[in-house]
Amino acid sequence: MDADENGTLYEGEVRGRLKGIFSKIDENKDGALTQEELELFQSEKKNNRKNRTNKKEPFLKLLEKRDANEDGKLSEDEVRGRLKENFDKIDLDGDGFISEDELIKANPNGGL
Repeated sequence: MDADENGTLYEGEVRGRLKGIFSKIDENKDGALTQEELELFQSEKKNNRKNRTNKKEPFLKLLEKRDANEDGKLSEDEVRGRLKENFDKIDLDGDGFISEDELIKANPNGGL
């Protein structure tokens, strides 16, 4: 994409998804992306993916142990302890189940 081969990408040179997130990656807001800015963005993206994966682990472990009907959600009958005690608080949409997103919101640090 570096049409003038100067080692920097300007907004007019980029296309696709990169064009849509150009300003997000351009840390110093100079209208150009350097290799360092691209690497920093990639590193942050990787860390965010890792954090999301780590937050999902407790839910997946719970499903494995407690999801008796294997529907991918946890009903009040399928949980116990603090989850059961706080079921109504965790079940944010009131549908009678704890979803992965609800558990993550109730427990943002991943520990149960």
